[in-house]
Amino acid sequence: MPMIQSTLTQTFMICNNGAFLIVKRSKNEDLNAEQWAFPGGRVEPGEIPLMSAIREISEETALILEDRYAILDSYSIPPIRSAYAFMFFSTNREVKLSDEAVAFDWITSTDELSNRNCIPGIYYHLIQAKNALETYNAAIDFSEIAREVKRIEQPELRSWIEVLLSHKSQQFAKACVFRSIVDDTLTPEKYPNA
Repeated sequence: MPMIQSTLTQTFMICNNGAFLIVKRSKNEDLNAEQWAFPGGRVEPGEIPLMSAIREISEETALILEDRYAILDSYSIPPIRSAYAFMFFSTNREVKLSDEAVAFDWITSTDELSNRNCIPGIYYHLIQAKNALETYNAAIDFSEIAREVKRIEQPELRSWIEVLLSHKSQQFAKACVFRSIVDDTLTPEKYPNA
């Protein structure tokens, strides 16, 4: 019986203190050999994408992940593959590479990619991950401001500040929703078998 080849792949933007992990793929890789990329892999038949992502990150990097993540994008890789882009947060930078990669680096900007042989799309994914991280951090900042506003004992002043903040509410609401999605995704209630 022929082996079923998965057509679902994943890319992982792993963040640690504002920097993202990239790896240089080995010359033995069947796709994008010897190019810099974010870690990634295929979803095995019958595997849930999130569990596949966690497995792949463990196998390829041995990083310890925090219990939060975000799905940043879904896209197609012609002719028949579909893909997800995830953002994860690691607790450390102690990478132990598998034989699928020969080098790694932690980067913070697209400038750090300019002198490297990179896979197509890496710039887009880095910008996307940085924007998501900025949105997440904005939500944290706004949450702290909102908590402080609630502590103001003068009702008129508190009302005035709340109105002022409401003018920025659309942007902050988006940030807060994104933050709640990231922070609330790996709860035992949602993934009892994780």
